Amino acid sequence: MRSLLARRSALLGLGLTALAACGSDDPAPASPSKSPSKSPSKSPSPSPSPRREPPVGAPALGAGREELRRIEDEHDAVVGLAAADTTGLLLAHRADTRLALCSTVKPLVAAALLARDGAPDPRMRAWITAAVRDSDNEAANALLAELGGPATVTAYLRALGDDITRLDRWEPALNEHVPGDPRDTTSPAALASTYAALLLGGALEEGARDLLTGLMVDATTGDARIRAAVPAGWRVGDKTGTGGHGTVNDVAVLWPPGRDPWVLAVLVRSQHADGEVPESAVAEAAAVAIRYV
Repeated sequence: MRSLLARRSALLGLGLTALAACGSDDPAPASPSKSPSKSPSKSPSPSPSPRREPPVGAPALGAGREELRRIEDEHDAVVGLAAADTTGLLLAHRADTRLALCSTVKPLVAAALLARDGAPDPRMRAWITAAVRDSDNEAANALLAELGGPATVTAYLRALGDDITRLDRWEPALNEHVPGDPRDTTSPAALASTYAALLLGGALEEGARDLLTGLMVDATTGDARIRAAVPAGWRVGDKTGTGGHGTVNDVAVLWPPGRDPWVLAVLVRSQHADGEVPESAVAEAAAVAIRYV
């Protein structure tokens, strides 16, 4: 049996192998589409961490899992959820299901640039602010151009140890999700773990970590999603994503009073290509996670 210390280090140690989950629909890889031609710049190169085993596994949700299935049935949707703190995975529902990133990728793009360059110049800081806080697509593309394109972001994530999350296209094409197409996708477990490594762990320098955290706390797009389920007195920073196939996402760092912060990723898509899922479905799923954590 793994030691308690190993379990506590698994999440923030950046070894992001598949975490505990309920169900999977991970498709076979496909060739990414061509991106606009950009002059490549040097790739950010964080020091890779040694691979570690995944956490032992999340506790059974029990009635909570039935609540999430009810939410899926009510909205005719797929709900992927992962909650984690520094001890490992706390809750999981379809946590290794491959789902669309959409704009939840923008903090990852910003992190790749911050890891490469350190403190940004004023122009770059303005782009990072617009992309992360306001979810501005033009600002995100400017950051991608500076990095050399989407493949550079994927390479950065691989260097962190995230073998699941991938970015293939530019805004707004990366939001055109079709189930079975692995481009621009992640899993709830991988996304929650990567966010935790960047914002709660040591993957970024303190100044870069504080910049991203502050922008997510000040974010302007998520009031009806995870934020709507957070109890009074909690601090929260989040990044939303919205895209094709009825996709509505949110990833949040939560600071409950008197305890360590934790990360919650809720990724939802419709069962139908032309389906729509309300933002309230994310809030409902988040409320389940918050209650059980």
